[in-house]
This record gives sequence, structure tokens and C-alpha cells, in this order.
Amino acid sequence: MRLPALRLPMSTSGRFEGMSGRRFLLYTLYTAALFALFLAVNFPYDVVVQRALREVSLGPVHVQVAATRFAWFNGWELRRVQLIQDATESPVLESPSVYVRPGLSGLWAGKLSSLYAKADIYGGKVHAKWVAGGDIDRTNLQFDHIQIGLNPFLNGLLDEGQLAGLVGGVATVEDHHGDLRAGRAAGEIQLQHANLTGAKVNGIGVPDLHFETVALKFEYEGGKLDLQELNADGAELKIGGTGQVVLARPIQNSILNLRVTVLPGAEAPDEIRGLLSLIPRSKKARPDAPVVIEGTLSKPRFR
Repeated sequence: MRLPALRLPMSTSGRFEGMSGRRFLLYTLYTAALFALFLAVNFPYDVVVQRALREVSLGPVHVQVAATRFAWFNGWELRRVQLIQDATESPVLESPSVYVRPGLSGLWAGKLSSLYAKADIYGGKVHAKWVAGGDIDRTNLQFDHIQIGLNPFLNGLLDEGQLAGLVGGVATVEDHHGDLRAGRAAGEIQLQHANLTGAKVNGIGVPDLHFETVALKFEYEGGKLDLQELNADGAELKIGGTGQVVLARPIQNSILNLRVTVLPGAEAPDEIRGLLSLIPRSKKARPDAPVVIEGTLSKPRFR
């Protein structure tokens, strides 16, 4: 008995072979992207950051970071960043959040050649750009509306009283791969509406002072701060000067060598005028003749 012939449909594998290949490639790329995203989010950034900080030398201070997390388009967030003075273990500067983002130009070449950072500090903002350049790394800083009255380190220099004012300015720092002691810095700082009220230093009362503007231009190299220009326009005092400060640990022991002009302001009380009259001067010196300030930051001497 002859069975009827059965015709099977022609194979269509060739028609879908290209589509299956593309689908496999898309799934592979999708899986790789998910894995890369998982790795970026869960990578142990704390370990990397802490190891990098151990390689950075900042002289008498060091940096502490409480935690690090991936922050998407902002790069990485460093939480509770503190600049600690070794001698006292007190924070010189601190920020609740610092966002760090690497420059893409260097990453395409497989190396880190630049970083961008922004931070909230004492009610103000700081923007920074770090660029590697051979033996010298350069950092450009810009800061705006930082409230110095919120800085516990500056307030700790006073026995009593209140310090207030808004700081802004720019600075450039050059260092040899993180060693600031072998580098240099330069910048200009402006202080607006600076007030010192109810203050005592080393048990001695300081008259209240109110400055509309304070402008400072400086350079730093080899542990020495060169004050190229200082102008302070206040209601009680008007100050101008130049000179050097040799930085020491702790900062209160820094050695002064300043040449300063101090004049009473339009609203100077008798107390301030009396103190200015005690500044040692030669008999023929004019009231606006500069005086020399020596000693240390905590115990200055006039001559």
C-alpha cells in the first residue's frame, strides 16, 4: 500500500538567522551594561579614596572622608570631608558633601589627567579644577559667600566673642603630586561685612570691629606666606600692609614679619584711639607711618 506523500514546509532559518544574531548581540550588550552599572554603583569607592588620601601629603593637616558613594552625573560624593590639623585634631575646614567628577579627555586615553569638584562649605560654594601636568599638578579654586562665622576653627582662636563675614576669591595651587610643602600657591581673597564683636583673646578684651571690605593678595611657597597686599576699610580701623608669615604647627605659633599702617576710622571710639597711641613710634614719625609687627600669631609684638 502506497502512503500519500507529505510535503514539509521549507526551512525559514535563513530568513531569521540575521535577526537572531542581532538579538543575541543586543542581549549581550544589555547584560554588559547592567553589569557595568551594578559595578559602578556597588564598587568599594571608600577603599580607593582612603588609599588615595594616604598618598597625599598636606604638611601639618590631613583629610578625612566619612563615606563615598556613586553620584551619577555628579561623579562621586565624598561625605563629611574634614581638613584636620594634626596638632589639635580639630577641623580647619569641613564640608557635608564634596562632589568629584573626572575629566573625560584623560579617561579616553586610559589615565586620570583632570578632576572637577564642587562643595558646600559654611553656607557658600567652592568650585575646583585639578589638572595633572608632568611633575607639577595645578588646582584652580573659586569660592563664593562662605560664612567665616560658621567655621569652628576660627571661632576657636577666640576665648569669647563672635566672628562674622562673607569670603570670596580665587586661588591657584601648584604641587608635586600631592606634596603641598614642595609646591606654591597664589590668590586673591575678598571679605565683605566682616565683624568682630564681644571678643577676648588670651583673656584680653578686643574692641568691636566692623569692616565693610577686606582685600588680601598673597603667595605661598616653602612654608612661607607672602602677604603682597592687605587693605581693610573699617568703621573703627583702616589697615594696610605687606609682609611675611612663616607657618608653624599649631597655626597660632606662626611667626610674623609684617609692615602695617593702622589708622583710626571715622567711628573709632576712644578705646581704639587710645590703643593706637600706645603703638611705639619715633617722635618725628607721622601718624600714618607704618609699624613692624613681629612675634607669633597668638602673641604679636609692635615696634
